[in-house]
Amino acid sequence: SGGNSVALASFATSNGDLTSGTKCGPTVHGGLDIDGVGGAGQTADAQTVINFVLNPNYSSNAYLGQRDPDGWPMGDIYHSTPVVVGIPNQFYDKDTKNPGYAGFRSAQAGRETRIYVGGNDGMLHAIQGGAASYNFTTNTWSYAGETGREVWAYVPNAALDSLRDLRLDHADLVDGTPAAADVCLGGGGALACTWRTVLVSGLRNGGNKYFALDVTDPNTPKFLWETSEADMGYTWSRPAIARIRVSGDKYKWVAFVGGGIPAGAGTGNRIYAIDLEDGSIYYEGTVTDYTGANDPQAITNGVPGAIRTAGKAYGITDVVYFADLEGKLWRLDVTDTNKSQWKLNVLFDPYTASAGGQGGGLGAGNRRPGYNAPAVTYATTATDSAFYIVYGTGNESDSEAGGSSVQNYVFAVKDTTTGGENPSGSTVSLLWRTGTPPGSFSGVEALQAGEKNIGNPLIFGGYAFFTTYLPNFADICEIGNSYLWKVPMYSETGSYPSTKVAAGEGLPAGPIIVQSPEGTPQVVTATSAAQTGGELIKPLGEATAERLGPRVESWMEDF
Repeated sequence: SGGNSVALASFATSNGDLTSGTKCGPTVHGGLDIDGVGGAGQTADAQTVINFVLNPNYSSNAYLGQRDPDGWPMGDIYHSTPVVVGIPNQFYDKDTKNPGYAGFRSAQAGRETRIYVGGNDGMLHAIQGGAASYNFTTNTWSYAGETGREVWAYVPNAALDSLRDLRLDHADLVDGTPAAADVCLGGGGALACTWRTVLVSGLRNGGNKYFALDVTDPNTPKFLWETSEADMGYTWSRPAIARIRVSGDKYKWVAFVGGGIPAGAGTGNRIYAIDLEDGSIYYEGTVTDYTGANDPQAITNGVPGAIRTAGKAYGITDVVYFADLEGKLWRLDVTDTNKSQWKLNVLFDPYTASAGGQGGGLGAGNRRPGYNAPAVTYATTATDSAFYIVYGTGNESDSEAGGSSVQNYVFAVKDTTTGGENPSGSTVSLLWRTGTPPGSFSGVEALQAGEKNIGNPLIFGGYAFFTTYLPNFADICEIGNSYLWKVPMYSETGSYPSTKVAAGEGLPAGPIIVQSPEGTPQVVTATSAAQTGGELIKPLGEATAERLGPRVESWMEDF
């Protein structure tokens, strides 16, 4: 498509393959006589699928199957985290290398807010946003205008031939978390590009594709592209939209994504940079696979978590960090304008004898998977400038995997590697890890046996925040408990005292920053049991536990 936006096709019988029994992709209708009238693969069969998706009770419940007869207005939102897109709010107009952004921001100053989220009805939903306020006295919400009304929904081509199976059982379809950003496309990467707001999303366990929409006009979305990379795994990784240098005053906008959960041998063990112009793979790097004793991934390594981009200048990505399913932390240096010279290296491997020169030495046979995006910040101190990274381990696809004997960790790493270097023991250092290991640092409490990091960590106000989950091993039919942690990122004494606060029952979401009605920043988390716990950040980093009103984080239709 060359980056040219095209109008979305209506959800109609001309949309790819709605009736094929092969699920091999978008072919002409042919395969199943769904309505039992006339023959297989006719237009009427496709129309039946469409009517059934929009209304479970279509044709007097003839196709209801296992779906809820009460007909939820939309499918369950399970793993997809909503993204809110309002008026453009970046500061690219302060940079002479971003001409046109001030005009774009001005032209879109009245743009309506949309909330975009994937659902397991096979659709990305666009929901009307608006002003909302919470009354802490009555514990009620009030909304302005038509907040909460669905405006439109998009069915990715990759989900079309799975829609008919909604009658059989629950399925993960458009279950990935979208990302959206203002980007400048066209002009061959030169300054004469056009600003747009672009949304990119994967499918999580719904497939191995990513798709992109132009949502500059929230009422008239435009299709951009859908990937077709055969060696992608299940697309768990939330896209990290970034701008990179390609030469002189030329830049390219890409989406960095991990290879995902392996879907078979040779899949998932990648990192990609997807060209936002046309969905082509601009860069592909392969992560190594540990095959020794007690390999935690018997098929192949993978990169399911989101990629974290970082840079020293506003709006320009210099380096990319991510964790893999073997607990290693990777670094991709993208400072060179020639992508063939980008450097992909293991920055830190805590399970080797030397751990990249840092003395981690947890033993290769004790590897635990990393499922989440690391937290990254860049800071200058009296002695040096460095990137500071926090990441953890824990099997997110099976919260009880390994039972109560598994030991997981959270690590804080300092990276002073400069552009053009490869990481080494002189440029990478381990600041702390949960549990007191041999070495000069102490004070960080250990995770309990079986406890694991769930959700992306956060660095804020000089502290690392992360969430953990401890299953109820005494009764696997009961849910476990979640915790919110706080650990200093800097210490002159080598001591890193940790704070751990109970967040309630259920699986936790990663910590986020919110502002209290009094204007105080808070770091909070929510659990799958609709409980919330938080950490009130006071001056000088003092902390007390704070309870917030409960809210539902997600739900799943139970067939």
